Amino acid sequence: MTKNLIEVKNLKKYFDTSTGTVKAIDDITFNIKSKEVFGLVGESGSGKSTTGKTLIGIHNPTEGDVYFKGRDIALPSSKRSMAIKKQMNMVFQDPGGSLNPTKTVFDIVSLPLHIHDMVDGKKDAVGKVYELLNTVDLEPERFMYRRPADLGQGEKQAVAIARAIASDPSFVVLDEPTSALDVSIQAKIMNILIDLQEQYDMTYLFITHDLGLMRNIATRVAIMYLGKFFEVAKSFRFFEEPLHPYTKVLLASFPTTTEEEEKLKPKIKAKGEIPSAINPPSGCRFHTRCPFKEEICVEEEPVLREVRKNHYVACHFVE
Repeated sequence: MTKNLIEVKNLKKYFDTSTGTVKAIDDITFNIKSKEVFGLVGESGSGKSTTGKTLIGIHNPTEGDVYFKGRDIALPSSKRSMAIKKQMNMVFQDPGGSLNPTKTVFDIVSLPLHIHDMVDGKKDAVGKVYELLNTVDLEPERFMYRRPADLGQGEKQAVAIARAIASDPSFVVLDEPTSALDVSIQAKIMNILIDLQEQYDMTYLFITHDLGLMRNIATRVAIMYLGKFFEVAKSFRFFEEPLHPYTKVLLASFPTTTEEEEKLKPKIKAKGEIPSAINPPSGCRFHTRCPFKEEICVEEEPVLREVRKNHYVACHFVE
């Protein structure tokens, strides 16, 4: 039986602002198994990126527990051990914004190697960076001493991936890693990520709003809305048998390429926009947009529960 690499229990992350408290993550519990790709899907503002950044240590949890290989890591990054930091990393949505414009590709990719004492001198570092650039399909001779301004968006993201895997991590958060790229470049980056995951037995938290990408890469998927998980199941279940109304809304908006796929799409539409996370609706947070709303949906928050084997849903009327 595959062990859990990440275990999250009752996690909350709130941000105080001048207009109120943003409940970006509001009590979620889940696990990520070793060597799997756990997908996280939802609209902008649902809390996906905050979840990834909280797991990785960029944000400190407001409440709740986070365990990595059984060790409590619900701590700010500054208080995490170097051994933990070495095993966890992140690839950000904007490749340009995540790279230091004053540094060369060699400087950027070699930095984790020096931080974690993985190289012995400049010559050793050059050799390791050479290998890493080859791994992400960048020719070392052409790219090693360039700066980010001299790179295309896809090349920048490949450098960011090389940096993320330099410390040989077991867990990597991929935060919309292809959304800022052209369609032609997206496929190349996704192929690199899939190959790396298989080659190095890495575990991914893959964050996206693109259900097509999720269908091709994720082992299991969680649907997130206004800081809550609404549905968690194996990836194929979402396309064959979605249960939560919000999941069906997402699938209904998913573009299809064949008449057969179009026939399988749920025939459902949501009204309005996602509410503010400062003042989320009472009861079920989706009730303001749900076409199946009943009185209980306004008054009582549904619990995420197992309605079928390994299929969890938070809806009063899922049965």
